Amino acid sequence: MTDTEVAQAEKPAVKNGGQENVDPESTAADEGVVVTPELENKIIRQVEHYFGDFNLPRDKFLLELTKENEGWIPMETMLKFKRLNQMSSDALVVLKAVQKSTHGLMEVDIEKQSLRRLPEKTVPEYDDERKKILAESTVYVKGFDKENTQLEELIEHFEQYENVLNVSMRNYYDKKTEVRGFKGSLFVTFNDKASAEKYYNLKNLKYKDAELEVKWQSDYFADKNKESENKVKKAKAEKQKLKDAKKAAEDEDKKKAVEAEELPKGAVLVISKLSNETMREDIKSQLEKDCQSDPNDIAFVYFQKGETEAKLRFREANKAVELKKKIDDLGKLTIQDTEVEVRVLEGEEEEEFLKKCVQDMIENKMSRKGHKRKHGGRGGFGGGRGGGRGGKRSRH
Repeated sequence: MTDTEVAQAEKPAVKNGGQENVDPESTAADEGVVVTPELENKIIRQVEHYFGDFNLPRDKFLLELTKENEGWIPMETMLKFKRLNQMSSDALVVLKAVQKSTHGLMEVDIEKQSLRRLPEKTVPEYDDERKKILAESTVYVKGFDKENTQLEELIEHFEQYENVLNVSMRNYYDKKTEVRGFKGSLFVTFNDKASAEKYYNLKNLKYKDAELEVKWQSDYFADKNKESENKVKKAKAEKQKLKDAKKAAEDEDKKKAVEAEELPKGAVLVISKLSNETMREDIKSQLEKDCQSDPNDIAFVYFQKGETEAKLRFREANKAVELKKKIDDLGKLTIQDTEVEVRVLEGEEEEEFLKKCVQDMIENKMSRKGHKRKHGGRGGFGGGRGGGRGGKRSRH
């Protein structure tokens, strides 16, 4: 927001006996204010800042006013601008000070209590080209006291350098504490890049004995962008590190759980040479019919339609051994008009299979942690007679 936009949003500063309009015959002496050359210089600087090449093209409010009444701005309006009003609320003091300027920018009309930017001083368009020129002519300066630095002092300091258009203090606002403060750095804009380079190339720059660090504004922004990117990368790396640590902990938990949990031995029956049309329910029903095997004794059937081998894991130890003996006593087992072969998993083969079953069970439990377990379904267990009919393989 420009200075005049700030002023426009405020209530008019009222002095001179409570009257908003300023008496043309009033003097600073009436208010007990001594008009010094220093005060006049401050007024000149402030007014010329309002109407200068840096501020005016960006200040929509003031720019619109300059398009009316041949550019003449009444002092009644100007004295509503906060910073100028703080210097003097007397129109005559302001006009006489501006009249003494040797910069050839402003014109005053004492009688009409008005001033304007000289018509022949064309206001530059604030377009992309202008923005580019200003950006290339701006330096970042760091090293100022964060507690005891005033804008007026900074402006006076930079008057010693040629073609300074604007001095902007970089401030911050802490939302948590609602505290505003100065960052200790500035953006200083020059009239052209050559003037900015001249300042940039100076050695041992100081302000009140404090050493100053100078960068091009573009370099400052590039450094800040790189800093932000590094922060993002660091945050991502930390997040990944936590994720990896969590996964490592989960893997360790799985390992311990596998080591701690045991499935019954002698409880896996392997049925091979099944026909391609055989379904899971066919196997269970045939065992129930021929061997009086209770389907609820089966913890899980590892089988998909189209496969020629099925593994049945029972809930109790040696159940597969007992069932194999019954089948041997029958002489053969026929499922879907096909004679099948039957054996019990033993030794290392059994250990590897049961270990894999435990791992699958733990992974399924962890993946569904926090969600209600769904019972039944295709190939599940715990719903009905040892699982669904046919369909895809599930493991528990």
